[in-house]
Amino acid sequence: MRAVVTGAVGIAGLFVLRGDASLLFDGLTGRALPVVVLSVIAGLAGIVLVARRAYVPARLASGLAVAAILVGWGVAQYPYVLVPELTIEEAARGRATLTAMLIALLVGAVILLPALAYLYVFVPAGSSARSVAQVSTGAARAPSALSGVVPPWWPNDGVQGRS
Repeated sequence: MRAVVTGAVGIAGLFVLRGDASLLFDGLTGRALPVVVLSVIAGLAGIVLVARRAYVPARLASGLAVAAILVGWGVAQYPYVLVPELTIEEAARGRATLTAMLIALLVGAVILLPALAYLYVFVPAGSSARSVAQVSTGAARAPSALSGVVPPWWPNDGVQGRS
């Protein structure tokens, strides 16, 4: 039901765009229309899949819907970064801007990649808060704030609910 309400609010937002951001509206209903249609189809597919209790495909469809509308937004605004003030070409002119952007991307990668490695290496695939919180005997522990985050083999540090 929430997805239907969210979709209705999104459609209502198009009418607001028509009056307040006509360049973006023209782009979304013009050259970005195929990407917007893909987003709508993926969103509707996600709703149908949730109704059928096919949750993994529903997540994929929802992710596609979000990605498609973000791409559509970029296509609709092209060639502007900030409509109608700054174009992509103008934003990329300064060497200092490009250098700062490269440094920011590298710093972000240094922060993000170890976190992703921790997530995919130390948290078992398909685990939930309940399965991660179980002891080797199979008895469930009381839930704690760290259930699902800290692997069961992690040493006990006095956190309530950890044995």
